Amino acid sequence: MGSHHPDHGMAPRHGHGRVSHIEATAARLAAGESIRQEILRFLAGGPTTTRHIAANIHLGYSNTTYHLRQLHTAGAITKGRFTPGVGREWMLA
Repeated sequence: MGSHHPDHGMAPRHGHGRVSHIEATAARLAAGESIRQEILRFLAGGPTTTRHIAANIHLGYSNTTYHLRQLHTAGAITKGRFTPGVGREWMLA
């Protein structure tokens, strides 16, 4: 008897199978990518704060922070004090 994968030949159950998990993960990744692209387009206008970005792209502060960190880690944006009198800002790298 050869090796046989237990899922081979079985259709996944709706909502519980491997395909629905993969589709859900892909949808989350695509949504995140879309948000990060929107943030990059917004930052093309110059440096700004996390709160200003969140308000303008209609995303919660913590979600905005998460996506900004992802972009920063990827080297797409940088953070610092770029505008006198304003706290920490983000800008395109």
